[in-house]
Amino acid sequence: MTDCLVFCGRLFNYKRYVYSANFKVLNNIAFLTDSGSVLTNYKQLSSVVRDIIDVFADKLVEDKARKWKYNKLHKKQQARLCRNVDPYRVIQDNVCNRNDVYLEALASSDPEPCRRFVSAAVKDGRHESIVTVLQLRCHKKLELPPDCLLELACSFSRLGVVDGVKAVKALCENTNAYEYSVQGRYDHYLAEAYWTSGRLQEALDLFTHVYEHNPNLQKKVRAMSRFLVNDVISRRGEAALVLLTRFAKYFAGEYQDYHFLMVLWKYCFISNWFADQTFAANLLEEQSELLGKVQENALEMSFIFLRCNRSEFVYRLLEVLLLYKMRAVYSQVLRALFDYKCKQTTY
Repeated sequence: MTDCLVFCGRLFNYKRYVYSANFKVLNNIAFLTDSGSVLTNYKQLSSVVRDIIDVFADKLVEDKARKWKYNKLHKKQQARLCRNVDPYRVIQDNVCNRNDVYLEALASSDPEPCRRFVSAAVKDGRHESIVTVLQLRCHKKLELPPDCLLELACSFSRLGVVDGVKAVKALCENTNAYEYSVQGRYDHYLAEAYWTSGRLQEALDLFTHVYEHNPNLQKKVRAMSRFLVNDVISRRGEAALVLLTRFAKYFAGEYQDYHFLMVLWKYCFISNWFADQTFAANLLEEQSELLGKVQENALEMSFIFLRCNRSEFVYRLLEVLLLYKMRAVYSQVLRALFDYKCKQTTY
């Protein structure tokens, strides 16, 4: 609207200039002749010039107004399109380029378009786009459903996207304090992201903090550690193995929780490397309490090994049971192995 007013002001000055220029020319002509026809011609010419300029000015003003209305209508249609169409298909590239119009559309109070965008972006691995949207909603304090935040935290932690987990933490802290407290500030997901990205010491410290200050998440920490320990053993990292051993022994000594030691022993026990198998044997000799856990889980472990057709692991387990004179469990595992072999026999 301001542009239109400026244009009209300039046009008025232009008309005034043209009128004055024509009057000066015609006045000069009037002084050169005494004929009365000059006055008539002067009036006629002045009327014609005034009509032409008025028509020209009206047309320019009309075109300018029409263009202004079109731009305003076009912006409304774009906003309506962002609300009704699948946001991911329309704005995925614009989010990466931080286009303010589309970012504002995603930052609406309705979380459904953002949920659809995030779900599609997770499948395509567009983590930077998701982080940008989460940061924008955090700045505007627009919450997302807890299940959506939990899905994002799980995905980011498994992929090692530390910035993504931090963005989820910040958004939940600013918009849903209760859920933020229930999830233990998402620290266990941040610890898993640290672990996956190779920052093992930070991950173990954070897991320890979550275990000690969130009793309701201790089961979750145990479940996460099961897969992460397997990953460390398969990568053959000696320094990581030392850190894990210290971590597992800490919980065994302070909280009498031998789950972490048991997991560490099991994955070293089934490893194909002789060094890992030797480490598992030494661990049993050092930790007498670990023997009781092995005895309790021996039969279940044998069923799992046989279900996966890994009978060689059962043979190793039988050797351990026989070495430490666990005859009752030994007979149960041997019976399970005998049944397995009978099913494998073809008559």
